Amino acid sequence: MIRTAVGLFVCALIAKPQDVTSIIQKVTARYKTLEGYSLDGSYETISGLNTGHGYLNQTSGKFRIEAVQKSRKLHVEYDGPGGAMTIISNGSTTWTYLPREKAYAKVDAVASDADPEEEQAGADNSAMSMYQLVVRTYAGLDKLGPQTELGRDQEVKTADGKIRCWVLVTKDGNRTEKNWVDQQRYLVLRSDIEIPTLSTPARIAFSLKRFDTGAPGEDEFTFDPPNNVRLVDELALPGRPAFVGKPAADFVLRNLDGETMRLSDLRGKIVVLDFWATWCPPCRHELPTINKLAEQLRDKDVVFLGINDEGAATVKSFNKKHEYTFTTLEDTNRKVHRAYQASAIPSVFVIGRDGVIRKHFVGSREEPELLAAISAAGAR
Repeated sequence: MIRTAVGLFVCALIAKPQDVTSIIQKVTARYKTLEGYSLDGSYETISGLNTGHGYLNQTSGKFRIEAVQKSRKLHVEYDGPGGAMTIISNGSTTWTYLPREKAYAKVDAVASDADPEEEQAGADNSAMSMYQLVVRTYAGLDKLGPQTELGRDQEVKTADGKIRCWVLVTKDGNRTEKNWVDQQRYLVLRSDIEIPTLSTPARIAFSLKRFDTGAPGEDEFTFDPPNNVRLVDELALPGRPAFVGKPAADFVLRNLDGETMRLSDLRGKIVVLDFWATWCPPCRHELPTINKLAEQLRDKDVVFLGINDEGAATVKSFNKKHEYTFTTLEDTNRKVHRAYQASAIPSVFVIGRDGVIRKHFVGSREEPELLAAISAAGAR
C-alpha cells in the first residue's frame, strides 16, 4: 500500500505540467547562454489562396548551422528553391559562397553597427533569415507576453529518436505561432507560424533533425574554395542586389557644423562614402588612410564623405583627438545607412563622376586597394 502511494506520488510529480511562464523564461535563458551548437533541419513555406489543390506558392528546403557564440564564429548552409548559399565566419573573416553561381566573396575586419532587433528584422538573405528564425529568435521568447498558452504535449521525431515536447501556442491577432520545446533541454525543435489573412494566407514551419550543444570543430569555420570557383568583389544576394554599376542613392545630410550637403550636387566629382563609427575597431584601423587620401586628393576632384550615426558631439571629439579633417555627415536616424544597407562597417562606396557606384568595399582596406578603386573610377 505504501509502495503504491509512493509510486503514484512520483508519477504525479513527473506528469505535473510546467507553468507556461516558467517554460518561456527557461527557454529564453537557455538560448542566451548557448555557447556552441550544431543543428540541421528542414523548412517549409506556403503562401497564397488555397485553390482546393494546395496553395499557390509552396517551397521547402534544408539547412545546417554551426556556431560558437562568444567568438562570433558561424557556419550556415542553406539549400532551397531560391538557391543554395553558404556563409562562414571565423570571427574576423566572412565568406559568402553561392555554389550554383560558382562564386564567393570574402570580407575581412567588419563590425556590425545594427542592434539585434534591427539586425534580425533586416536579415538580407535566406541563409541568415533561417539562422535568425531557428536560433536567434528564442533568446527573446519572453517578449511573447501573456497571450501564450500551453497546448497538449507532443513528440518530435529527431535523429536521436522521439523527444517529448511542450507545445507553446501564441495568438496575436490573426497570427498563430506554435513552438515545440524539448522538455529536458528547453530547446525549440519545431516551429509553425500561420498568418491566415483573407488575401494572402501564409505559413512557415521548420523542424530540426539534430540539435547538439557541444562546440563544433575549428574546421567548420574556414572556407577552402573549390578549384573552379571564382572570387568576386560583391555577390548579388537574394533580397540584396549588387551595388556596383547602379546609380548611387541620393541623400541630404548635415555635416558636423550643421551645414547641408546633397550627394547629387557633387556630380562631376568622384565621391568616396565611408560608413564608420568611433567604436568600430576596423574603422579605427582604416580611418588614418581615409583622412590621408582625403587630404591628398582634395584638389583632384575627389570628395571623401564619412557617414556616421553617433551624433556631432561624439564625432567632433573623436576627430579632434585624432586630428581627422575629412568631412563627416550625420545620419542619426540611419536613413542613409539603410539605403546603402551598411549594417556592417566600415562600408566604402566609390562613386564615379556620373553618379554610378564603381566599387563597394565591406571591411577595412589598405591604401593601395583604395587608391586603385579611386583611380579606376576616373581620378586624375
